[in-house]
Amino acid sequence: MVKQHTRCFRSMKTVPPGTLANDRFKNPMIKKSDAAQFIQGLLMGSANIIPGASGGTIALILGIYQRLITAVSHFDRVWIRALTRRDWETAVQHIDLRFLVTLALGVVVGTISLGSLMHTLLEDYEARTLAVFFGLIAASTVLVARRITHWSFSGFTLAAIGGAIAYMIGESSPDASNAQVSFFYLFCCGAIAISAMILPGISGALILLLLGAYKQVTGYLKELSRGVITEDNIFGILIFIAGCGIGLLIFTKVLRVLLDRYYDLTLCTLCGFMAGSLRSLWPWAAQQPPTGPPGKQIGIFLGLAVAGALGVLLLEKISTKKDVGSEVEP
Repeated sequence: MVKQHTRCFRSMKTVPPGTLANDRFKNPMIKKSDAAQFIQGLLMGSANIIPGASGGTIALILGIYQRLITAVSHFDRVWIRALTRRDWETAVQHIDLRFLVTLALGVVVGTISLGSLMHTLLEDYEARTLAVFFGLIAASTVLVARRITHWSFSGFTLAAIGGAIAYMIGESSPDASNAQVSFFYLFCCGAIAISAMILPGISGALILLLLGAYKQVTGYLKELSRGVITEDNIFGILIFIAGCGIGLLIFTKVLRVLLDRYYDLTLCTLCGFMAGSLRSLWPWAAQQPPTGPPGKQIGIFLGLAVAGALGVLLLEKISTKKDVGSEVEP
């Protein structure tokens, strides 16, 4: 799926500056209604909040991934030039603003809605929730590894480095002590996590979990969904969104370069990082020494992990069929 998805990036090189992807997006038979785009955003936002799921994968399944990445990548000199000339119509069309705004509203609603639920699950059923996460990430790691066409010495080295980094981040995660992270740290977490959220197969929520910001962010979302508005949660969410925005504008360009020039090495690093994160997702990792589930509950936790893994595998199968059928042009 990830490799197939790379072809979408490569195909966008032929898009002339100042136009949106190509004329197929102007075709009334292809253009989605605002309601449909809102629902698509709703599904993406819901996926983004689940460690192991990816909003990018959902976009790929829905057939809007290339349009989304193209629109975001068009925040460029052509767009800035149109703004400076006060050519509002060109500026709006260049970035497909109506599509982005409608989709973004859906993402926000989906993220807030499911974020509240995820926070509750981690508070009340932490071990069982982490067991599902463990299965999700384990399956995702295998799928990413399968997309690597050639394992070189450099690839193994980068995978080991990625795994070590994830392991060390998990060990020093602020979540271990339930500490609140600073707003600056939250901004950086948003910028880093969004890079994973837009890449199919890679989970942005996992990044937040490893960085120790997941509970804090979902806690903010839970408060907002219940109508509890405070200076802390409003400012915290705005800071996080600002970080996501900056990361999105930067990473869409970097991602295209990495996948075009260093495809295998990039995936090797991601694969190692995901594998290294499994230690932190082990439900009883905080116990010293780390243990396993109580004897009578082994079957329950194993079943939850398998269910999570099967969910990822099913999503992979659907997205692969969708990618072949509609995203990849002849």
